Amino acid sequence: MLKSKGYAANFRVLTNGLPLVTVANTLLKTLHRIEFMTSIGCLPSSVFLYLSATRKPKRCRFTLPIPVMNIKEIETTILELCKKLETENTDIVSPFNYLPEFEYQTIDCTPYIQVSVGRTPLYHYINRERGRLIRHDKTTNLDDLLYWTFSDITFPVALKYELNHRDVTKDFRRILFRKQECLLGQLNPEWRRICEYRHREILKEHPYDDFYSVRLDLHMELIKIGMSHDDAKVTSEKKYPRPSNSE
Repeated sequence: MLKSKGYAANFRVLTNGLPLVTVANTLLKTLHRIEFMTSIGCLPSSVFLYLSATRKPKRCRFTLPIPVMNIKEIETTILELCKKLETENTDIVSPFNYLPEFEYQTIDCTPYIQVSVGRTPLYHYINRERGRLIRHDKTTNLDDLLYWTFSDITFPVALKYELNHRDVTKDFRRILFRKQECLLGQLNPEWRRICEYRHREILKEHPYDDFYSVRLDLHMELIKIGMSHDDAKVTSEKKYPRPSNSE
């Protein structure tokens, strides 16, 4: 039984032949991830590690249930994180403009959060457009829910920032992606790493195109002076080539 600040969590570790030091190191990483280490400063003396070995090697499983936050606690947490963003960044639009809803959706296309309590409590992140379900992610991990929420909050915030700081000689996503990564990193360094990875995956398929604006302007000018669409496209792309699949 692990007790900290009124929370209790039963957990079991099956070593299955793994060295105790490996199990201990993995447990410490798990505890760190759920922020027990930061909340209590060190492992309390009330931590008991129950080990049971089996004949199957190279297996290690943790069961570490964490108390589920109710919808009001989640709302309070999100509001506090939004306040942190707004306080630390005076050059962005208010993140409060892009809050999700809680429990029910009242505005079309606005994500909303629900908590289901049962044998396996779940956090739900849902979005509907004109009654049609367009997204429904579910998790037992509060950190996942918060990442989804602030990924959706920081994207339009970063988009507005890019619009106000646009460099027409560069792909607009350079500023957009960098700003979103920075905002998420202020809340949680792990969220920044996840966001950076997803941006890299996008750029593998759709690399930065710094010539997009000038190429489009040239294309439109050529059409205005009577050149066909196809010829204008060939000419503009010859002068300002499109990027390859690797930057």
